[in-house]
Amino acid sequence: PLNLYFLLFIIIHVSDTFYWLVLTFLRLVVAIWICSHAKQYEPRIPGLDRRYSLKDWCFQHVTPSRQYADHVMMTALAEALEVPLRVEQLNGGPAQDIYTVPGPGVPRVSVTLLYTGNHYDVLYPHAPPTESSSQQTS
Repeated sequence: PLNLYFLLFIIIHVSDTFYWLVLTFLRLVVAIWICSHAKQYEPRIPGLDRRYSLKDWCFQHVTPSRQYADHVMMTALAEALEVPLRVEQLNGGPAQDIYTVPGPGVPRVSVTLLYTGNHYDVLYPHAPPTESSSQQTS
């Protein structure tokens, strides 16, 4: 039993570490994208001036862990990864397309997020029932 607990501890620790590494990487992608597209993003961020630059804002709001991502950051992530992103509002407001693939082309995977008022949650599509699952319920 001790080996099993140790193995579970290692699995949980590794998966938690991997999770934080992925989030850190994505935060860096967002910060780099915003800073490399400064003309596009500076007008969207209030309070920037000579003493408080876009780079400062990214270091304070984008790269630290445990910070909620706002609309600006979600837009940058979607554009950097070229993933169409749709945001549904928890309060029932209209859905918003943050990034769509420019021009006609090959259909791409899209991500739908639920904005709850202070953070985003991923919405997963409901999988259609498979033939084997419908046979099991009969």
